[in-house]
Amino acid sequence: MKNINKLIVGALLLTGMLASANVEAQVEPRQGRGMHQGRMFKELNLTDSQRKTIGAMFAASRDAMRPLHQRLRQQRQRLNDAGQKQPFDETAVRFQAQETAKLQAEMMVHRAALMSKVSTVLTPGQRAKLQEQRAQRKAQFKDGKERR
Repeated sequence: MKNINKLIVGALLLTGMLASANVEAQVEPRQGRGMHQGRMFKELNLTDSQRKTIGAMFAASRDAMRPLHQRLRQQRQRLNDAGQKQPFDETAVRFQAQETAKLQAEMMVHRAALMSKVSTVLTPGQRAKLQEQRAQRKAQFKDGKERR
């Protein structure tokens, strides 16, 4: 009986901790990889107007990219399936790899277009600072690869 009570109390505590973590995660601003409004733009000292404009650009981009992300996930699965298939079919794997590359290229072009639009909202000083940040990230990435 004591073990059951301990189990129930433990489950309730775990549920409470998970629920509070979920609430905290929903309150915090979204911080992901890449050029999200938060991290990359914090040091640029954006005006409220710039922040709103860039935020709208990122929101529109997210909505436009959602189907492309879904297609890429599906394509990666097809590539993985082709690579696991026995007997190995190099032609099939090459085809799926090329299809994956096409989707990745489409996403890169979309991101480059987005950043081009964003740069029109920035002042020359902010654009210079953004370029500096990119160079620093590139150097950090390179340093990390060299240490491996």
